[in-house]
Amino acid sequence: MTLPDREPTAAELAAIEAEWPLIAAELAVTDAEAALVAGCGGELGRARLTAARRRLATVAAGFEPAGLGLFRPRPVAAPWSRVGAA
Repeated sequence: MTLPDREPTAAELAAIEAEWPLIAAELAVTDAEAALVAGCGGELGRARLTAARRRLATVAAGFEPAGLGLFRPRPVAAPWSRVGAA
């Protein structure tokens, strides 16, 4: 299967931009894992990986599946919509 030779649309670029925090968090985990595999980590590397995984979990909690392996930020309810909710 060959893909068409074209530039991304504005909507595709906007989707990438919205998903970028998740992508960056995943890259940080991958980078920390690679450093450990390469033997460049030690105790600091393990701490870096733990921190990256925690950050990824925090960031991922703010996203929801959007189909085809894509994710989008979860909608945030307005603060005033929670008034009186128990």
